[in-house]
Amino acid sequence: MAQTAVASRTIDEIVEHIITHGGPDLERMAHPEIKMVKYEDLDRALLILHSRRQLPDLTAFHFKNVRNIWNQNDVKNYPLAREMTGLLMDELLQEYGSYMGIVGNITFHAFTEKELIYLTREGVIRYNLGSMLVSVYDNSPSEAVTDYFKNHPDKIVRKEFQGLKPYHFGMTPIGYWKSPDGQKEARAIIGQTLNPILEECGGNWIEVVKRIRDDYFNGKEVYFENKFGRIAINVQSVIACAYDGGSHVKSILDFLENNDDIDLRKEFAGLRPYHFVHSTHGIWDGKDNNPYAIELTDLVLKDVAKERGIRLSEAVQDIRAGDFDRTLKFTNSFGTIEFSGDKAFKNPHMYDGSLTRAISSWKKQNTGERI
Repeated sequence: MAQTAVASRTIDEIVEHIITHGGPDLERMAHPEIKMVKYEDLDRALLILHSRRQLPDLTAFHFKNVRNIWNQNDVKNYPLAREMTGLLMDELLQEYGSYMGIVGNITFHAFTEKELIYLTREGVIRYNLGSMLVSVYDNSPSEAVTDYFKNHPDKIVRKEFQGLKPYHFGMTPIGYWKSPDGQKEARAIIGQTLNPILEECGGNWIEVVKRIRDDYFNGKEVYFENKFGRIAINVQSVIACAYDGGSHVKSILDFLENNDDIDLRKEFAGLRPYHFVHSTHGIWDGKDNNPYAIELTDLVLKDVAKERGIRLSEAVQDIRAGDFDRTLKFTNSFGTIEFSGDKAFKNPHMYDGSLTRAISSWKKQNTGERI
């Protein structure tokens, strides 16, 4: 009972303080003495004022030092956060001219440095959205704006932006392309970008692997488009962020190996970078433990052993540099790819013709019974 009486008195004092100053005081405080008021007390005081039709635009975020304003009992205060984001969006519309312009240009600075104002009878109250962004959206502008669109009062806005993704923003969240969601979106973008060459190849993925070149993705873009405008996403930039070494080959491998089509996944489960005829960017990194280079050496050794009717251990001793210059094959139901066994061996960024390096690297990964 005593606590209830104290809370009631505090709420009354907050109401009186707000009425006296026509909002927060110039220090943005809600109470004449209490330096950090409880959110529930301030919220109750504002409900009283609003029920009297007083200061209808005044909200809790106009005040500072409000305990638990953004999180009550582990529940984030999304409604208040959206209202605050809405005020920022209104300001940014004046700057960028459209919602799509905001999406393409918004950064952390809009939340942390752009000041919003609230006018009281005593003067101007200035505030920003920095603490809200950290507390509610883990410091992610894209999450804040996406949440705002998903819950926009205008159903047209909600509909037009329902397909908005983090990578549509000019500032994609750090680490997004390496996350499960980012990897999934990257595969979708790669698939969309490959559609033209797949059509040219009559729907045959083996022919795509044969024909695609390192420059295929140069200048390619995909788009997010609605009635508010269009945002272009550079596919090269996606590959650079999503795949180690910015490898086009790895992006295509990932698309095929993790495809929604189970049969396609099975058909290309054994596809490797060295099967690509023209595209090898980002594969041969010069490291002795490069798995693709070692695997290709292994294929050559096995082919030499079969050709000469000798054991693999004997082929390791018998092999010469010229033995790498041979044609190997990858086959599935789509057809056959013929590829050279010397791709890693002759590559200046890999073994550069060094038989010692090629065999030494292979031996490190193939000890014991095999040799």
